[in-house]
Amino acid sequence: MTEKALLIQDKDAESKDLTDVLASMDYSSVRVIKKSQDIVRHANDFEPDIVIIDVYRPAENLLSMVAELVALQPVPVVMFVNESSDNMVSDVIKSGVSAYIVDGYQRNRVRSIINVARARFLEKQDLLKELNETRTALDSRKIIDRAKGIVMKQKNCNEEKAYQLIRKMAMDKNSRIVDIAKQLIELVDLMQ
Repeated sequence: MTEKALLIQDKDAESKDLTDVLASMDYSSVRVIKKSQDIVRHANDFEPDIVIIDVYRPAENLLSMVAELVALQPVPVVMFVNESSDNMVSDVIKSGVSAYIVDGYQRNRVRSIINVARARFLEKQDLLKELNETRTALDSRKIIDRAKGIVMKQKNCNEEKAYQLIRKMAMDKNSRIVDIAKQLIELVDLMQ
């Protein structure tokens, strides 16, 4: 494995033990930074495959930086904390953390926690991709339906015939149907 881990800790935390655990998991490179440093900048520079946070208690500014990081560079995030509150869990999950472990880390559980976090992260990415594809398809369908309405009105034909005409134009121009539909809508909007 040639993966890299970004380890974020409290300024007084000792990183040696967790660094050793990550090395035993064959992470080729581990960059250790303090939670007060610019996490997003370090992540952009280092391009980690996973982010591990080991802090006493998650602060609001840390969660904001995690949310920004995950939005810019989606990556699994594991957070080990010693202290938490019920209302903190929701904020942590909203920030994009894949695994939130209270009462610190235990050396023998780190590997399985990371594996679960990575699997959960990948599943979430697949769901987001599927959601995006569904939204795109729905938007395309709406555009095509609007264009069909325009053609039906102009050609005084039914919906199936309107679709066939749009499809033929797309084939003739070697374009996608949705692109031709957009052009029709733009042309009608321009003429009004």
